[in-house]
Amino acid sequence: MNIDTINENLATGNIDNVKMLPHIQRLQSAPFIFECNFGLQELPTEP
Repeated sequence: MNIDTINENLATGNIDNVKMLPHIQRLQSAPFIFECNFGLQELPTEP
């Protein structure tokens, strides 16, 4: 799968194809999990 096809599928939200994200299965068994905490419990709804 070439990069243009991958980008097109990602842009349209089509990630069901196993070839789109070939390393996703390895991430499920990865020993490290990084949590992102920006200090917000919820995202603000007002500017």
